[in-house]
Amino acid sequence: MHRAQQLVGLLEDNGWTITAMESCTGGAFLHEITSVEGSSRVTEGGYVTYSNAQKIRVGVSEQVIAEHGVYSRACAEEMSRVALRNVGATFAIGVTGTLSNVDPANADSRPGEVHFSLCGRECVHKTETVAVPLVERKQQKEFLVQHMLERLLEWLQR
Repeated sequence: MHRAQQLVGLLEDNGWTITAMESCTGGAFLHEITSVEGSSRVTEGGYVTYSNAQKIRVGVSEQVIAEHGVYSRACAEEMSRVALRNVGATFAIGVTGTLSNVDPANADSRPGEVHFSLCGRECVHKTETVAVPLVERKQQKEFLVQHMLERLLEWLQR
């Protein structure tokens, strides 16, 4: 069974919902979820916050970005907390990082390094740093989304 279908089924079976604040994935995670029939029962949507300014506009702390960097585990955790608070879902994902290129505007940019975080209503975080293969950008996003789905299934089935 497709990982997104499994995750949607797990969420639905438990009466849970999910949202996301995505940066480098550009909405690919929620696209994968909403490609599953019945996904409207487990998500109302989320955010694509590609720029620092957009992250701040929806509630990410400027201090977290200034102290830890926009491409940090701390920022991924903050993104998941903000999405959870704003949307009111059971779980939220925050994902940030650099795919192939260096971002000259952000000193913490490391090609192929992505951080994602899961936050629940009790805000117990699971955060992981992923080494994304340095291949074509679309393939990087697909790799990352499938990896995130796999981890979420592991984390939520415990």
